[in-house]
Amino acid sequence: MARIFDHPFSPQEAPRAEPPEFQLIDAMKASGLTPPAQVLLDGKLHRWAGSGKKDKNSWYCCFADGIPAGRFGDWRLDLEVTWRADVGRALTSAEQMAHSRRLSESKKVRDAEMAQKREVASLNVEMIWTKCTGSEDTHPYLQRKGVKSHGSRVTGDGRLALPLCGEDGSISSLQYINSEGSKQFHSGGAVSGKFWTLGSMDESGPLFIAEGFATSATIYEVTGRPCIVAYSASNVPAVAEIMRAKYGAGQEIIVVADNDEHGVGKKYADLANDKAGAKVVMPPINGDANDYAQATSGQDLLDLLMPPSSSIYDALRVISGDALSSEYQAPDELIQDMIVRKSQSMLFGDSNSGKTFYALSMAHSICEGVPFMGKKVEKGAVIYLATESPASVISRVQAIKDYHDCDMANLFIVQVPINFFTSDKHSTEVIALVKQVESDTGSKVNLIIGDTLARMTAGANENSGEDMVPILQRLDSVVYEANTAFLTIHHSGKDASRGARGSSTIRAHIDTEIYVVEENLQRTATITKQRELASKGVEIPFKLDIVEMGISKFGENVSTCVAVFDDEERVQKVKKDSKIEKNKKLIERAWWSGGAEIRPFNGGNSPYISTSAFKEMLRNDGLKEGSVSNYMKMSYENGPIFVLTNGEIITKHEHGYVILDQLMASAFMLRKGT
Repeated sequence: MARIFDHPFSPQEAPRAEPPEFQLIDAMKASGLTPPAQVLLDGKLHRWAGSGKKDKNSWYCCFADGIPAGRFGDWRLDLEVTWRADVGRALTSAEQMAHSRRLSESKKVRDAEMAQKREVASLNVEMIWTKCTGSEDTHPYLQRKGVKSHGSRVTGDGRLALPLCGEDGSISSLQYINSEGSKQFHSGGAVSGKFWTLGSMDESGPLFIAEGFATSATIYEVTGRPCIVAYSASNVPAVAEIMRAKYGAGQEIIVVADNDEHGVGKKYADLANDKAGAKVVMPPINGDANDYAQATSGQDLLDLLMPPSSSIYDALRVISGDALSSEYQAPDELIQDMIVRKSQSMLFGDSNSGKTFYALSMAHSICEGVPFMGKKVEKGAVIYLATESPASVISRVQAIKDYHDCDMANLFIVQVPINFFTSDKHSTEVIALVKQVESDTGSKVNLIIGDTLARMTAGANENSGEDMVPILQRLDSVVYEANTAFLTIHHSGKDASRGARGSSTIRAHIDTEIYVVEENLQRTATITKQRELASKGVEIPFKLDIVEMGISKFGENVSTCVAVFDDEERVQKVKKDSKIEKNKKLIERAWWSGGAEIRPFNGGNSPYISTSAFKEMLRNDGLKEGSVSNYMKMSYENGPIFVLTNGEIITKHEHGYVILDQLMASAFMLRKGT
């Protein structure tokens, strides 16, 4: 060892850096998190309960190759920290660049992995949700929180399952809550901008948004107003923006923030106020609305959330013109150009015109989220009031399931008589049914179909405005309180151009009127009245496809129909083909009237119909001589003979016509025994 000035000397050693795992744990502690017992630098996303809550809101994703680095944070606290291990020296420029590049690449990899996981998760959660059973109010977590189940479900291992839904009602993820209250989202499922609505929306009061399920359930039960479960504080602003866009500037939106220790709830509630104009309310004690209700009373919470109106403006929810948004708020269409939310519509036509088939096709499109007669739809549930013939409706729904290979899980058929004339009883029950269906399925009821008006108003005089007004008012209460649309099936009057039969009060009251008619085997639905949309006069051709259902007890084939969209090209073909088929039967009758004559033609024999045979057939039908002559003249110009000649079914030969259509000719001759 060298000696300098008679003192021993040795070079100073570089400080030794702790293992990167220890450094990461220390960094977590410094950020206010309780770290997990062990950390893994494997480039994967790990979650743990690090912020004093049982749910796993803390996370980290770090890697050990190159310079150990990564990110960690907590969603509840809105915390995200970029971390890099201390290697005991400054990084070279090349190392700095490699480190930055590695962070960027790892983020891209994680984003791509997350997108794939979300796609897979969306399929898995739908299956899991279907297999879950309805939860009881006796579930330990619900009992501890003092709230009802509200359509939540239970997994096979006893955990609560809560859906996270998009604007279209589809489930993107699930939140699981065990008996102790520990929460976990389904791995890979999308959370941002997703929510769950408790209750149904109308225009008579505020819409609440809260973080957790128990908090939202408490608010819904105390106020009777719908509450949106946002699932996390950081998701509240996005959900508030969605609700503002959906319900417009006039809707009061209230965010009930958690009064948490870190102030995170208030922070994001204020952000929702900035972005969506949401009012912010927060319990005066530490905790959330559920804690406040349990510590005081439901009335205290109600007074906090909905204080008594001190102004006539508040009581009547008056909004001034200058408070209205300058942005256009489009009608909430459930079926494009046809049906809007909170509306009454009427589908009418003659018997056998295809009204019920058409209405059930509507139901199928909404239930399955597929276009209806070429029109876009908003997916949701449908309630069908089968007051006229439940068995017939059921068989037709079975045909739809077979024809489209679908399950129609969101269709609910009411099989008992419904009467909106005698009292409020059935309108109240229908509203309750809507809420129950929405609670059980997690899907919004977008349409109620009443089949028919006559059966739903038994005892009323449909020609009396005095009788019809209270019925229409009860239907109004259904569409507004249930926030849905109501489609009534009705019959044509003597003059279909004047709308459905009955009092003019009916037509004046409804928002949309659709006339279904069948002419020459072609069916058309025409929008004859439209209050909010510019679609009056639009004609929608459709057809009825036959579906074989099975065998009757007497051994006969049983069939029904399904209404499907028909385009204009096919419409014209159907009209042409229907005329040909109709007139083929006329030719056969004329041939037999002439003695089923056979004549040589083009080297063979063909059925021959003389002009005199046509006339003889008409005389046998009871036409007088003058009428026979007129009919024959018309036949040549645009009648049966013209149609069949133009369709190359028959051709002129000698003093009559021969059959060109080989199948038809063979059938004729076979029947004659030739």
